[in-house]
Amino acid sequence: MGGNSFNVAAYVADAPAPESIGGGGETCQGVMGASGGVAEPSVGQTIGWAVKQLHNGSRVRRAGWNGKGMFLFLVPGSQFQVNRPPLLGIYPPGTTIDYCPHVDMRTADGKIVPWLCSQTDLLACDWELADTPDAVTA
Repeated sequence: MGGNSFNVAAYVADAPAPESIGGGGETCQGVMGASGGVAEPSVGQTIGWAVKQLHNGSRVRRAGWNGKGMFLFLVPGSQFQVNRPPLLGIYPPGTTIDYCPHVDMRTADGKIVPWLCSQTDLLACDWELADTPDAVTA
């Protein structure tokens, strides 16, 4: 591996305690700034808070997202029968599929896409409810 090594234990030991970055789902108390110091918190909540809101049926968004009308929502699990491609190429017609719960996003142009959390989203402290009229007008 060469002479370059990264000391994970030292890095983790120097990281802020979970409570200092809103680990309990509360409003963020501060986050690591670019210089390594604690930056002023953004107004808002943590990803943990946002996930709880999704489970309660609310829509959420980040205040830092640029697109008007963007938000996340939880798609509950369900079952359906295979009746069209591309699943017809994988399963026989009529096969029961368990469609697992997942999070989708409404994009700024009104499309719905599967959503995956980025590192920035994971550590952000600007999550808020999107259950407002402007959340659905593009």
